[in-house]
Amino acid sequence: MQLTKLDMLFIRACKVEDPEKRLLSVYRRFYGDYSNPKSHIGKILCRICEQLNLVTITKVMEGLAPTWFPIPGGEPPYEEKVFNYFTSVLRLTSVFEGLPKEFIPTARWRKRYENQ
Repeated sequence: MQLTKLDMLFIRACKVEDPEKRLLSVYRRFYGDYSNPKSHIGKILCRICEQLNLVTITKVMEGLAPTWFPIPGGEPPYEEKVFNYFTSVLRLTSVFEGLPKEFIPTARWRKRYENQ
């Protein structure tokens, strides 16, 4: 299955300075303004990571496991953890490795990408 242009926008949104703000903006633009978009964005990012084979089930389970030490303010909600986990997976994936050839990098990486 091939990634859509919308999937590419979500990948690019993960790689900016403030990914949460950009992901919410992309989501609102294409899906509307709903009360809990992070839950749906987490599912979208999960599907993208699965298509690109970026994570294994073991890594996902380890990343989403509850912490064993107390966190001030309590454990974050599950949807928040999923959103943050898959955002960081896509954010830390190299632009040159692991992403499909049709991926259009942000302007910051475009010159390097074209020289390859």
